[in-house]
Amino acid sequence: YESQTVPVDVGLTADTLPDAIINDLSQTYNFDTLANMVASEIVFEVDKILETSGYYSASDGGGAKYLVVAPQAADGYGDHVLANGNVAVLQVDGVINVRQFGVTSEDSTNAIQAAVNAVGTSGTVLIQGIHTKISGRIDIFNKANFTVSCRSGSMTQLTDTTRMFNFYQSTDVEISGESFVLNGVGTDFNPSLRTTGAEGIRFTNCSNFCCKGLHFKNFGSAGIRTFESTVGIIENNTIQGTALDHSNISGGDNNQFGIDLYLAGSDRIKILNNTIFSTSQGVKTSYNKTIEISGNTIYSIVGQHGIYAGIEDYLTITNNVITDIFYDSIKVQIDDTNRVDDAEGLIISGNIIADSGNVGIEVLTLTGHTGVGAFSEVNIEDNIVTRTGNSSIFVRNIKNLLCSGNNMSNSGAQGLFGDGINGAISNNKIKLTDRQAVTVSPKDGGLVEIVSNLILDCCVAGSGSTDTAIEVAPPSAVVSCKASIIGNKLTFDTSSCTKSVVAGSSKIVNLIVQDNNLGDFLMDINVAGLTKFDNNLARGMQLGSPDTANAIWGDGGKRLFANTDPSTAGDIRQYYMGDVVHNIRPSIGEPIGWVCTGNGSPGTWRGFGTIL
Repeated sequence: YESQTVPVDVGLTADTLPDAIINDLSQTYNFDTLANMVASEIVFEVDKILETSGYYSASDGGGAKYLVVAPQAADGYGDHVLANGNVAVLQVDGVINVRQFGVTSEDSTNAIQAAVNAVGTSGTVLIQGIHTKISGRIDIFNKANFTVSCRSGSMTQLTDTTRMFNFYQSTDVEISGESFVLNGVGTDFNPSLRTTGAEGIRFTNCSNFCCKGLHFKNFGSAGIRTFESTVGIIENNTIQGTALDHSNISGGDNNQFGIDLYLAGSDRIKILNNTIFSTSQGVKTSYNKTIEISGNTIYSIVGQHGIYAGIEDYLTITNNVITDIFYDSIKVQIDDTNRVDDAEGLIISGNIIADSGNVGIEVLTLTGHTGVGAFSEVNIEDNIVTRTGNSSIFVRNIKNLLCSGNNMSNSGAQGLFGDGINGAISNNKIKLTDRQAVTVSPKDGGLVEIVSNLILDCCVAGSGSTDTAIEVAPPSAVVSCKASIIGNKLTFDTSSCTKSVVAGSSKIVNLIVQDNNLGDFLMDINVAGLTKFDNNLARGMQLGSPDTANAIWGDGGKRLFANTDPSTAGDIRQYYMGDVVHNIRPSIGEPIGWVCTGNGSPGTWRGFGTIL
């Protein structure tokens, strides 16, 4: 026979084939299914190779190769006793289909575990074209170059196991899916069955790991969790319903996550392009380094945050879409209350955020923080943040902040609130805030620059003392600081904002308010300690709070207008040589205006151009 498989068209049956032909070790004998092989009464000798085309049928993908060995204990999965007592042992050649181990639509925990064990250290376990169940976890320990490939089917938990797949102390491992669903104990229709113990997949002490393309549903604790693992990618997964029964969730529930980089010790992990919804929280990382969270879609978060990060160092959160969040869409926090070094390398950019119950983007140290460690450099750039219950962006304890190019609108409080910060707030568009567009308290000895922002219709709630467009307010702990408010444009369709700029503290030892376009209706500028003041002031703008009859206002550059000169008006603000105030009620014998001939508060003024 030229073929390595016994031909079926030679006019002989298995019963009439000579034993020498049947047991010719150079030829492989084929059965349609495993059941046919086990039921056969053919006497196969040791070292004979047998093949099955399928497990249940010839085309179900469960085909395999078996080696006949002398009688031994058979495990019931990869080993099968033959007619004469010899045993057919499954031959693993890199890829194992779990059907070869008898996986069915019922509880197949032991069969799947047997398949994993049979592959050995390296290889592939294939779960394909079947909807199966498990009542315990599948342990994948001490593997290298190992893959679990899930295709066209599902796996459902029957009991509250700790997790479905448990990867431990392994390297170069992957679990991937295509049209494959992992179901937790709970269901869409009975979410009360979800408990806090169940996870979909966990990686512990693993390196170079990957989890991609799977659909997780109704796990009580987490869809994917890592612990002390390095260099990993979690991408293109869908995670839904990871939380307790939604009717029992409050804003304080924070232990259920779509993806959880658990506690400390993980680094160089990327969380990319996942879809997470109807969970208690979306993505969490704590005390981990060099984490990237990018391109994810996170929505309908019913417990707390879309993304929560207890930062160690080097965190990038970019190009995510985060909507309909109970509390903060993005929250980054220094959790270590005694941290003595600075947290480095935080970038939050290009995210689209909408409908946050509290804050869109929040970066701060934990309440009670007593250590000297702060955020060293933070870049918050080019984000779109709309419809937040509180501030669009809230930041605290940052040594060098760049907040630039963000589009903030419809916030229930400030557009941006900064507490204890240095750095630049520039080129942002801020619209329809209930309170201030920008309010900041600088760090002691620091500089805050508020530059080239477009502010539209802030302070729409008209809340009295908080109706300020831009406010710099050093707290009591600050001895001195600096501030520059330059090149901003304020436009209003409402008159609820009554102060354009407030920087009234003498602690601001160097204050520049320059080249701003401050609106087109009666607004107050309340500043102290000016070293430079040169703005485009709209007609009707009131500077400071002098007597209304003697108010000084302007319509561009240094073109100031009044009834009389600043000294007669009792104005005590800082003026500089060359400042000119034009007379708005000229008459015969009166000057055309007044010029400042000596710096001071208000300085020395002389009339010019007497009208004859």
